[in-house]
Amino acid sequence: MKFKVYRLCRDNKRIEELKQQKKEYSLPESVYITGIDLYSFTNKIINDCNDDYALLCHDDVILPKDIENNVNNCINSANRYFGSNNWGVIGNAGLEIISKQTITFLADPHTKILPYSTKNPIIAESIDGNTMLLNIKALRRKKINLPKELSGYHLYDVILCMESYKNGLVCAIS
Repeated sequence: MKFKVYRLCRDNKRIEELKQQKKEYSLPESVYITGIDLYSFTNKIINDCNDDYALLCHDDVILPKDIENNVNNCINSANRYFGSNNWGVIGNAGLEIISKQTITFLADPHTKILPYSTKNPIIAESIDGNTMLLNIKALRRKKINLPKELSGYHLYDVILCMESYKNGLVCAIS
């Protein structure tokens, strides 16, 4: 699957640190952007990405060495489970739609809980924006963007889920 990694960075120093990590650990090519808010960043990716999928990550997220396999497995699983035209956003953490239980598939140095695994993505009410996999083709087909009237660094992830559901696309955690 073709996907691109996008990182919104707080400054140029952080961009250089991430480029060094990419080189050191053979991580996939990434696009690093600074100087805009998360609403503009997300809309820019939805509108300008040349790949079918985009992985958006906060600049403090540490990507595992096998991120390419993880993303490809996630895409294949979502396409098989929901259909490639039926999902918009998948995150690694979020709020499950029925039970309202918090689900996380991430390792955090501040917690002792190890994430479990699941064969199929879990339908989410909303996801955490620390890492979001966007189905660019589906989002574009449904003309989904974040409202241009909004800006900043909070609630963009929740609003992207709301816009996806409003336009018939599923959001999930995987």
